[in-house]
Amino acid sequence: MEPRLTDLAAVRAGLGLVVLLALAAVFTRTHADLTTGLIGYLGACAIAALSVPFGYAALLGLSGWGLLTGFVVNVGGQLTFAATDLDHLAVLVTLSVAVAVLRPQRASRMRAARSRRAQGSRV
Repeated sequence: MEPRLTDLAAVRAGLGLVVLLALAAVFTRTHADLTTGLIGYLGACAIAALSVPFGYAALLGLSGWGLLTGFVVNVGGQLTFAATDLDHLAVLVTLSVAVAVLRPQRASRMRAARSRRAQGSRV
């Protein structure tokens, strides 16, 4: 069985980033408030973190914070480091990493099963 592009963690992280960027466009266009933006980015980061290792999950959380701060809290991508902004950073990164670390190891079991099937077909 041929490996798929989505088997690469970097590709899955990139797809998660595309979702975060799409949220930035939607939240900017609709002038979303902070609560809506924070909930949206928390959900998107958590879902994306389910399929990536914790390093990529941390980067997704950091990206979510940058987009939240730049396009929901402020205007035009301006990043600030106020106390509340740093709170948002801590929450997004911590949630993303926690989801990546605590998620069920389903992906590794699926890869192992796929590998066993591939080896069985070669024999």
